[in-house]
Amino acid sequence: MDNRKGIGMPYSPYPEDLERMGASWYYNWSPTIAPNCVPAFRMGDVPGFPLDYSGYVLLFNEPNNPEPYGHPIAPADAVVIYMQLCDRYSHIRWVVGNVNVFYRTWMKDFWRLCKNTPGCILPEYLGFHVYIDNDEDAANLHLFLDGMHQYEFPNTTWWITEFADVYGGIYNDALILSEFRKRAWIERWAIFCNRAKGDEGWYPAGWNVQLFDWVSGEPTDIGRWYANDVHNIFMPMVQRG
Repeated sequence: MDNRKGIGMPYSPYPEDLERMGASWYYNWSPTIAPNCVPAFRMGDVPGFPLDYSGYVLLFNEPNNPEPYGHPIAPADAVVIYMQLCDRYSHIRWVVGNVNVFYRTWMKDFWRLCKNTPGCILPEYLGFHVYIDNDEDAANLHLFLDGMHQYEFPNTTWWITEFADVYGGIYNDALILSEFRKRAWIERWAIFCNRAKGDEGWYPAGWNVQLFDWVSGEPTDIGRWYANDVHNIFMPMVQRG
C-alpha cells in the first residue's frame, strides 16, 4: 500500500475502495474523524472538533469558486480564520488552500496577506487541485509545479487533494501522477473520485472520473489503472469529441 496515494470520496465510507485501489488515505470534504480519513474544514472552525486533535486537517476547499463546486471565502477573511485556528488547535498541521493549480490567484493573495500580517505564520503545507481538460496542460504541468514551488511558495510541502483528467484520459492521468512522484515536496495526492452517479449538483456535466461503476461497483478503466498504478507506462489517449 502506498502511503502517499489517496482518494477523494464524496461517497463514504467505502473502506474497500482504499484496499482495492492500494491507497492509504481518503477525505470526504467534512471534519470526519475515522481511520485513514483526513478531516476537512471547508469554511472555518467546526464546533465540537477535539481541541487536542493531532494530525493533518485540510483547510478551505476551492475558496475562489462558487458553490456547489467550491466554498467561497475572501483571502483576507481566510487569513483571519487561519490565524484563529492556529491559536485554537496547537497540534494540527493545516493543509491550506486546496485551490486549482492553474487558477492560483487566491493562494497568492492569501500568501501575501499572511506574510504581511503580524503574527501570521506562513503555512508549511499547501493543498492544490490539478484538473486537466487538454493534452497541452498535461504536458506542461511540470512547468507550473516547479515554477510555483520555486518562486511563489518556496519551502512548502504540497498535497494534491484532487486530480484527474476530467474526460477520463488515462494517458494524462498517468502523466500527471508521474510528475507528482518525481517531486519529494509533493507529499500526498488524492484522485477524484471514488464513486458518483453523474447527476449530482456538484458533479460537472461531461466529466468521467469515477474509479468504480455506480451500478455494478466494479472498477472502471480509470479505477483499474489507478489500482495498478503502473509507473511510466501510458495508456492510449482518449479521443475527445
